[in-house]
Amino acid sequence: MSQQRDADGIVGSQSVQSERLNTSNPLSRGLLRAYSITIDNSGRRIPWVVQELVTKHIRKQRDSSRLAEEQVDTVVSFVEEIWDSVEPKMSDIVKSPLFPLDHGELQEGRDLLWSTLPMRGGGQSKYPYALPAPKIDRHYGFLTTLKSTWSWKELSAADDTDVRPYSQPTSENIFPLFLFKVKSESSQGTLYEAEGQLALAGYHCVRSRLWMLNHVAPERERKATDAMVFSCAVSQREAVAHVHYYNPENNMHYMSYIDSFYYMRDSQKCVDYVKNVVEWLVKIQQPIIRDELDKLYPMALRWKKSNSKASSR
Repeated sequence: MSQQRDADGIVGSQSVQSERLNTSNPLSRGLLRAYSITIDNSGRRIPWVVQELVTKHIRKQRDSSRLAEEQVDTVVSFVEEIWDSVEPKMSDIVKSPLFPLDHGELQEGRDLLWSTLPMRGGGQSKYPYALPAPKIDRHYGFLTTLKSTWSWKELSAADDTDVRPYSQPTSENIFPLFLFKVKSESSQGTLYEAEGQLALAGYHCVRSRLWMLNHVAPERERKATDAMVFSCAVSQREAVAHVHYYNPENNMHYMSYIDSFYYMRDSQKCVDYVKNVVEWLVKIQQPIIRDELDKLYPMALRWKKSNSKASSR
């Protein structure tokens, strides 16, 4: 309930500002820039450490589990079927063979407003617009308490009232790190607007991961690979993939282009991208996050120590 109240409110220091820019408005890009968020449409601003990780884990070739001819036919038939559909119907494309997202360690979240607490402190009151709460069609994170096999220690830390806005933006999963926004051209939806909405959600997720790191490893020097999120802006003809991260060298948050997949030609590439991100989530990120939650527990003791250090300075 507290998260929903937070999502309905204005972000952080902009509490007196009621105006918001729609992400379909080109001026929204200027607003993102004011909050140190950049959409890198060419991918040329990706630092080497991020590019190396993306090449190794996300753009790697997969030798097995190729789409069979009948599966390709199923994809083409499905795309043709939903071509003229509006967004609620077209969002089913994320459940097609193009996006193999089902995994026993992951949980899907839907289009609910996210909490805004992780986005606070990223801008100043001089800006005439506040950042809106993210709301995207699909997001994939780790299983919540009732379904997870994580330890009670880890889950207790993730569900602590101080941690929950960062770990569970909609309480549907824990730390969503794979994001989807679907737009239908038949109802005037654009990938431009989808990318603007994903930039907000990616910023939220990256700041949430950095919040965790700032509590469990405050002395460690930050790297651009410390908090990474992947996303897809999806239409009925193609998907555009991005990586979201924070670059400590210039104190900027980025959403950088990785690749695009035109379904009629690149269906296998789209499948491989999704499988690679899912594999990265489960095999690489899950152990890291569980270790951080383990270190974060018990919360009350950690907050007491942090406050004690702060008061002694």
